[in-house]
Amino acid sequence: WLVNQRWAFEDEETLDMQIKDFFREAKKAEVNGQMAEAKQLSWKALKLEGVRTRRIESQATVVEEAPKVNKRGDIFPQLHVNMDPKGKTSVSRTAVRLEV
Repeated sequence: WLVNQRWAFEDEETLDMQIKDFFREAKKAEVNGQMAEAKQLSWKALKLEGVRTRRIESQATVVEEAPKVNKRGDIFPQLHVNMDPKGKTSVSRTAVRLEV
């Protein structure tokens, strides 16, 4: 039941504003020499970036492709050099079709 529920995401503008605020605060903390706090604020901003990505992915619809009827096939010409027990050689040409 819980897995089938739609996730309630913040709207795009709210997420953008929060991300910019976290990055701005992280930059201020870095300038003031508070590296631990700057790191924490940067992580929060990056987490919200991930939330925004998940929001976009959740709104995308999955389109199933129809199976391909005609497969691409490449023809590779090959030369076969045959040597019989008497030492005579003969060359035969063949074409091999490989389906990808």
